[in-house]
Amino acid sequence: VLQWDRFASRAGLVILGAFHTHPGAPARPSAVDLEIALPEFVYLIVSVIDGIVAETAGWILDAGASQFVEATLEV
Repeated sequence: VLQWDRFASRAGLVILGAFHTHPGAPARPSAVDLEIALPEFVYLIVSVIDGIVAETAGWILDAGASQFVEATLEV
């Protein structure tokens, strides 16, 4: 992440978040997600069941960085 953050900074861009999939699992943050999460990032998690997108949810860390709070997504 730091490498991409430096690249974005040099290009005058800001990284707002990241996305990843949870194959066969809900679009909810896992314990590993919490362990590696960065403050102020939005995490888009896509649940993929049997090769089909089942659910998409956005998450941000709470102020104490101890748990995720679901974010409202608008497209």
